[in-house]
Parts: sequence; C-alpha cells; structure tokens
Amino acid sequence: MDQAQQEIASAAEQPNPIMNFVREYTLEDISVCDKLIDMFKTCRDLGLTGPGLTGNYEVNKKVKDSEDLAVERLPRNNPKIPSPDASGYNSVMRQFTAMIPRFYKDTRAPWAEPVAFKSLPHFQYYKPGGGYHTWHTDAIGSTIDRHLVFLLYLNDVPGGGTDFLLQKYTCEAKKGKVLMFPANFTFPHRSQISATHEKYILTGWACAGAQMQRR
Repeated sequence: MDQAQQEIASAAEQPNPIMNFVREYTLEDISVCDKLIDMFKTCRDLGLTGPGLTGNYEVNKKVKDSEDLAVERLPRNNPKIPSPDASGYNSVMRQFTAMIPRFYKDTRAPWAEPVAFKSLPHFQYYKPGGGYHTWHTDAIGSTIDRHLVFLLYLNDVPGGGTDFLLQKYTCEAKKGKVLMFPANFTFPHRSQISATHEKYILTGWACAGAQMQRR
C-alpha cells in the first residue's frame, strides 16, 4: 500500500468522516468579541449599518433577516469609530489568516490552492427570530471564487447556531468560536433561529487567487 492509499485508509477510519471539512476553532482571547460588538453598536448609532443582502444582492427578509456592517466602507477619520487595532479587528484577521493553513493540515487537503480575503469580513446582527432562514451555499454565480467560509460567533446564542443540511449537524453558537467550512455546493447551511436571543457574528470568505485586503 503506497502513501496515498494509506492516507485514504486512515481518513476512512476517522469517526464521522463526512464532518472532516467542518472545523471549529477558538480565538486566542475571546474578550475581543465584546470590543467588536461595541464597535458594531457604535457604527449602528452613526447610521452606518444596513439591511442584510441575500446571495442575489437584494433585501428579502423572508430569506435573510439581518442588519449588516461592511468594514471596508467605514470612514477612516471618525474618532468615534475605534481603529482596527483598538477594536481587535486586526487581531482577529491575523488569527483568521493563520487558520487557513491549519484548516488544510487538519483536513488533509494539501492540494488546495492559496487563498486570501478578497474583501474584509463583515458584521451581521440578527434580532430574536432573525437569521438566514433558507438553505444556501456561499460560492455561487459571481462569488464562485469563494473557497472557505469563516464565521466567528461574537456572543453565546442558545439554540441559535448554524445548521448543515447534508452533514446533519448543528454547530452551537459560542462566543469566540470560529466555524470554518468549504463554500461550495456540498455544504448547504442556514441559521438555527433563536426566538429569544440576539446574535452577532463576523463572517467572510477566503477566495481563490485573491490578494489579502486590509483596512
């Protein structure tokens, strides 16, 4: 048996191999989540947030009911908005970037091509009862170059995690947890809806052939 066959056999022996490409990591210091939520609230008070858009770039609250904040559109000269260092955003981006090779190693996927963030991860807020209600994938149409999904839960949300259709799995929303998985058609997912709790996340995509973006 050659090395490739040994690796295939070893992977097949792993418990629940269908979950191999759904990975959960934790930030080095989860207190940064509180700073990021405060930053979102400040930007909301300044009128910088807007209704979340679906994959078709339209507002449809039956599909996605959220309030979003695009970080790359924030004004740079407003003293009320903390800097990327002060807010902890840069720290999270450094950790996201370090998680890419870790994901490849953990999933035994060394063949994957280099990826980076073409656009900066953005904030999403879901009020109680809100969420991305429908099953969807993230790499489709004009966003087909999305390779890996990053989803950072900024607060604990009992009963408000992320459902995976084909994997028959629900990831619990825990403060400081980073959920990573491929953006392609084999990972349809949706929000698990909490009727009683607010939900804050920071989410983005590492894309094939992209150059790292910075704020």
